[in-house]
This record gives sequence, C-alpha cells and structure tokens, in this order.
Amino acid sequence: MQPKFHRLGRGLICAGAILLSFCVFGVGILLLGEMHTFDGIKIPEIVEAFSAVLVAVCDVAIVKEEIRIRRGERTVRSAPTEASV
Repeated sequence: MQPKFHRLGRGLICAGAILLSFCVFGVGILLLGEMHTFDGIKIPEIVEAFSAVLVAVCDVAIVKEEIRIRRGERTVRSAPTEASV
C-alpha cells in the first residue's frame, strides 16, 4: 500500500540524517578538544573516527537515493505531457 505522504517521510529521514551528522561531528570535535594526551591512538579515538566515517557514508547513500528518486519522479511527471503535445 502506498503511503499518503511519501515525500514527507523521505524528508524526515533526510532531516534525521542531518541531525545525526551534526551530533556525531559535534561530539567528535568536543572529544578531540578534550584529549590532551599524546601517547598514541586509543580505542575511543578509533570508535569516534569509525562513527564519523560511517555517518558520512550513510549520508552519501541517503543523498544518492533521494536524487535517484526525485529524478524518477520528474521523468514520470513529464512523460505524459510530452506525449500529449
């Protein structure tokens, strides 16, 4: 069954992804500012770097999917008008 507000749902997914990105990168910057030891790379630094990379990859995937869906919607809308002209 088709959802009634499919664009709103996709918008909420994108907004959530943006909010998560700001949180992860904000916490990462705060953690880097608080770390004063230069003894080498520790586990929290690895986890934070992995989290940032994972969030960035997921954001890119969401943006690619949204662009693909919007291009598909545009061609579906414009196809009947071109055929009728």
